Amino acid sequence: EHAREVAKDFNNRFQAALLEKENTLGLIEGINERIQEILVELNCNDEIFSPSLHDTEIPDSILHVKETEIESAKCESAAERLEREKLEEEQASKQAQSDDAPERALMEMMNGTLEVKKQIAQEPLQRPSWMDEISPEEMSEDQQKEVATYEEKEKERVQALEEHRQALTLELKKLRSEINDIASAFDKSVVSLQSDRFQVRNVIAQNELYQTRLANSIFRNYDNIKATIVLEEEIESKRKELTGLSASSA
Repeated sequence: EHAREVAKDFNNRFQAALLEKENTLGLIEGINERIQEILVELNCNDEIFSPSLHDTEIPDSILHVKETEIESAKCESAAERLEREKLEEEQASKQAQSDDAPERALMEMMNGTLEVKKQIAQEPLQRPSWMDEISPEEMSEDQQKEVATYEEKEKERVQALEEHRQALTLELKKLRSEINDIASAFDKSVVSLQSDRFQVRNVIAQNELYQTRLANSIFRNYDNIKATIVLEEEIESKRKELTGLSASSA
């Protein structure tokens, strides 16, 4: 009975751990959504840590067939083929855009891809063409002042973009550290649960050994009792024989 209660308690804690894992995965998934947003803004293709439940942790997973398990080509209708081709074109277009030069990413940031400040995002600076057509020596005093003003604003904007990039990088580092802490805490709970499992198995093994010894003891006692009964019957039989002989002699 004790071993049964110990096993039942462990099974309850195991189910609680499985539920905790599902909640932990959901929490990590939510953080990963923000990480993905930051990576897009930074034009970065870093890998995202995205754990999931194993098939053995999903009881009815054996009843479902994955796409990767289907080796034969799928038979598709004309409508499905058009939809697939459209999707492939969209993916190819997105891939082509993501492969552009780094300066394109910088221009996107300067044109508002990064939400730094409204005035920066909504009013990107446009360098007047005459600034490149006229040498500084040929510029008037007003033109030189305008160039200086433009360069100062451009410097402020680039600095603001850099500060925002650094803030995103810092947030990304913080989010990844948070995910690492969440995963580490859950891993520790699993290690503790595994240790408890060994203890539970030890209790069950000890209980089974005790039951085996008890059964052997009962069988030995039964054999002894049986032998005693047989011996008593033989003694009683001999006593009767002696009594019969005594009566005959008299």
